[in-house]
Amino acid sequence: MYDHGYVQNLDKKPANQAWWAKKFVSELPLNVPYTITASLPCKEAVDILKAEGFDNLPVVDEHNAIVGVISEGNLTAQLLPGRILPSDPVSKAMYKQFKKVSTHTTLSELSRIFDKDHFALVVTEQRRYSAGGVVETKSVIFGVVTRIDLLTFITAKE
Repeated sequence: MYDHGYVQNLDKKPANQAWWAKKFVSELPLNVPYTITASLPCKEAVDILKAEGFDNLPVVDEHNAIVGVISEGNLTAQLLPGRILPSDPVSKAMYKQFKKVSTHTTLSELSRIFDKDHFALVVTEQRRYSAGGVVETKSVIFGVVTRIDLLTFITAKE
């Protein structure tokens, strides 16, 4: 009920009273996102995570549609006990359910998401018009936002 906004959690001091609460995700200094395909071997995903210093990588299909997210934590949980092999595609280890936020999401809303999730994909909608008046809308990844991004923003400004 709390997640859907039907009731308020009275045990917490509302984050929406903080100086940063009404600021938007667009104000966070996010890195340009790297994406990988679902067929990429897990070993190569680990190499990219290490080389780029990321904890998460969005996974896209051949049409660049978002299909999941691979994380350092999930790869560890799958590779170490041998549930998957380094040569297996990331599709075997990716999260298929994840939170999406827009650049207009408030940091207060983002902080509530981080009560349960470690990251969220920042997406924006793109509309493509083609012949015959056909309009296609697709989500485009703007970035990956994590708890540390929010914490860094808050502590840098105080």
